[in-house]
Amino acid sequence: MWPRGGTDIVQAELTAAKVATLLTGDNRWAELPRSQMAVLRKQGEVRDGRSMVPIRHDHRGWYHFVEEPADPYINLWFLSHDEQDWKEIQRLAEMEKSVGGRITDPDLEWAYFVKGLNPGYPERALSRDLAAIARKVEQIQNERGYSETWVDNKWSNMDPMVVENLTRFSVGGIPVQIRGEMLHSQLRYFDGQGRRPGLPADVSALVSRIERDWVEVELVNLNVTESRQLVIQGGAYGEHRTIFSGSNLIKLPIVGLEVNVATGSEIKIRSPRPKPVRTLAESPLRCIWNRGRAQLFVFTSGATLINSAMLFHGIGKHENTDCLSAGGHINLSGRFRTNGLSRPRRDSSDRASSH
Repeated sequence: MWPRGGTDIVQAELTAAKVATLLTGDNRWAELPRSQMAVLRKQGEVRDGRSMVPIRHDHRGWYHFVEEPADPYINLWFLSHDEQDWKEIQRLAEMEKSVGGRITDPDLEWAYFVKGLNPGYPERALSRDLAAIARKVEQIQNERGYSETWVDNKWSNMDPMVVENLTRFSVGGIPVQIRGEMLHSQLRYFDGQGRRPGLPADVSALVSRIERDWVEVELVNLNVTESRQLVIQGGAYGEHRTIFSGSNLIKLPIVGLEVNVATGSEIKIRSPRPKPVRTLAESPLRCIWNRGRAQLFVFTSGATLINSAMLFHGIGKHENTDCLSAGGHINLSGRFRTNGLSRPRRDSSDRASSH
């Protein structure tokens, strides 16, 4: 049952299409949600300068018009970088600008920002998020109602965990909805010194551009006394076989890269991506921080792999790793050093985690 109509069906189709594309690398999975949006769009109409589409149909025909959502086109463009999907994003964004003088939909604002068309958006979005958090915390602290009269979504509506823009800006990702979705992102980070998933302490990241063939990320170390070390991975699951560039283009395809950010410094990295983008089927992520052992993350895709034992402990003993591996790191000068290949010892306790 889909109580809210056609757009809910499209959301389910998008969730399935993104996972199927991740596993197979075949962008044709996106054709189903794309075609369904085309059906709704064909039946739509413009009211007061805004595009309205029907989301229900019965013996009376199409009815229940709502404002055409931008989210499906954002997801489709993120998945395939198809020019037609971007044209639909532009169409809705320009309609908003013509009505109110500016873009107000957060998905459209973000899409324009990562294409270099909406400068200053991260600052504005952060200010709005901080205000929303303060407002929701105040509501929680001043709640005096009777629990028997509360509706089921009362507290979820006041949830102060506002993370959508953190997902968009820090990893270049699509915010995860509450309908069985997975995280899909351009990048993912691991703390080199803390040996854990996520950004190191005091480090901020902003994915400032997303293009078909490259992604740009800005890293800032706010600590004025200590440098920070992190690993940047291409894609949430290592599906993007990234080639990073510092001062020189690195021609070795790898799925992760160690970056050292000096005290109180900023680094901007533009990451060209070879076409086609690699898929999870080709670069499967096997394990992340396996039960506190030395390795950070391990991939199994031949001789272009990376693991933390080599990244953080150099060439030498690395009995705690699971897979044939190779790695490298980059510093602010753009110098790159590759580690050799080795086939480490394997024990039975790790086989389940690497398959």
